[in-house]
Amino acid sequence: MTSRFQRFAREIKQARKRKKARETVDVTADGFIFSCRKASDTMRWDDVTKISAGTHAMISGEVFFVLIAAKGAELEIDEFAEGFSGFEMALTGRFPAIREKITALQMSSSRDERLEVVWTAAAQ
Repeated sequence: MTSRFQRFAREIKQARKRKKARETVDVTADGFIFSCRKASDTMRWDDVTKISAGTHAMISGEVFFVLIAAKGAELEIDEFAEGFSGFEMALTGRFPAIREKITALQMSSSRDERLEVVWTAAAQ
């Protein structure tokens, strides 16, 4: 269970992060590009090995995020990233088996930190 102080600290950290860096996610034909500040990471759909989704508990609510792993790299993309809705549509289009699990995570409101593996390459 996350304490109220931890939620408050995370909320302040996220607010500062959003002010300092504009995170963007752009979908490409074979994957996506995630940019934060001046750095960017490109990930191809064919290289994805694991997809997890969850929420970070905040004082004002919850923040939904997706954690994607591919060939030793791992990216966390939250719903505040510019282009997230298009990314989410592309992700569930490419991996249709995760659509129900992601929708269930977004609809539940437990005020606790959650992380659930929704797809692995080994399960295919």
